[in-house]
Amino acid sequence: METLTKLFDEYKNTYFSLLILFIVEFTIFIGLYSILIELPKIFSYILILSLLALFLWYLGNVLKYNTLPKSKKGSLSILLYINSQTKKQYDELRKLLGERFETLIRNKTEIDFIVLYVPFHLTNKDALVDLKSKVEILKKTNAKYLITIKIVSNNSNTNEKYLLELNMGINHKKYNAQLTKLYEASLNEGYFRPFRITFTNDEKLEIMLNTADKINYICQYVLGVTCMLDGQIDIAKKVCDSLYNDLYNAKAKDEVKSSIGKLIPLRCAEIYMNLAIRSLHNYYDKKDITSLNDFYTNLSKMNTYKPNSFDYYLNMAIYHFLKRRDITKAQHCINKSLELKPKNTALYSNAFLTAYQAFPCSKIYKAYKRAFHVNYDLQSIIKFINMVLEDEPKQSGLYFALAILHAKCNDENECNKSMIEYLNLNKHLCTDFVSNEIIKALTNKEIKDFITC
Repeated sequence: METLTKLFDEYKNTYFSLLILFIVEFTIFIGLYSILIELPKIFSYILILSLLALFLWYLGNVLKYNTLPKSKKGSLSILLYINSQTKKQYDELRKLLGERFETLIRNKTEIDFIVLYVPFHLTNKDALVDLKSKVEILKKTNAKYLITIKIVSNNSNTNEKYLLELNMGINHKKYNAQLTKLYEASLNEGYFRPFRITFTNDEKLEIMLNTADKINYICQYVLGVTCMLDGQIDIAKKVCDSLYNDLYNAKAKDEVKSSIGKLIPLRCAEIYMNLAIRSLHNYYDKKDITSLNDFYTNLSKMNTYKPNSFDYYLNMAIYHFLKRRDITKAQHCINKSLELKPKNTALYSNAFLTAYQAFPCSKIYKAYKRAFHVNYDLQSIIKFINMVLEDEPKQSGLYFALAILHAKCNDENECNKSMIEYLNLNKHLCTDFVSNEIIKALTNKEIKDFITC
């Protein structure tokens, strides 16, 4: 058995051994068949099957030995590619740097990361030199994140010197131009480019531990951002929250911690904004109070990371309206958002509240005409107004708002239906010249000419 193990260890990384083994087995098979032909067939079958099983075991081990590690699809896995000159250096890097990093990222995030290592015998000093090869190895292993670590030593009689090179890359979906720009800017702002570290043998342990710490922070940040952009918001939340708390409580801050520390609150704010929007959409679909409360909770959490932002005030206006129809608080939030950005989508919220309060139709029209200078999805506004009208069908101003929006969308039929509903509720209100002209325009074929910006 010991001889077989040595044979396996020596030849398992070459397919030449398979050929040798096949020839040996074929020879034994012929010999045994000749010898045992007159004996009971059962002995012959047992020997042949035993040899076949041995061959299959050897073949399976050889294939496994020469195959890259692989994680399940959908798992959050990190691939470490350690490029070293000797097996001893590889084992040392894996223990001091790799396993330290693995412990840190699992304990700090409480997420079941899968850390894969490319075995020493499958590494190649000339491999992973271009983007194509890096993407290919990530696809083969189903890994999300690639960390390449290369160490080169310079032997000296007094003290051995080392050069450690680190590079990182991520496998992510194709984003649209805006998200790609955000992603690249986010990484370029931080300490995320390849870097080198030189050290002596006496400094090795300290350098390895500090480097593992740096990789942990960088990897968490990049994974958090990527999960957010890929739509894995819940995972992104856990990763970024953990990273923020870790950096906030850190006593000593180096260049990496300081750089990420400036960025992570912005990413956390974006994540909670995404969670808030998800909760809001759930409320639209189910009309359950739990989703609306989650909307408020996520907005409040976002505000702790990025206080008093435009997005916070704009969405808080929506919350105050949906929760208690609190027009005063909603209008206050809209005014705050308009102070931050005078020409923005808050103009549509302002126009909506104008219509909801049943102001004269001329004032409603002017509010929407001003809002039309800002590009927005008008169909989503129409959907929101219809949702409100389901609960409050007597809100006449909202029918007039619908008429204006449908006119802007060149939908004459829906525009006329909305105007009929408005007039049925307010026949006595539109008597001034301006209102009559608006009604006339909205109920005839001159809609397109009338609603222009």
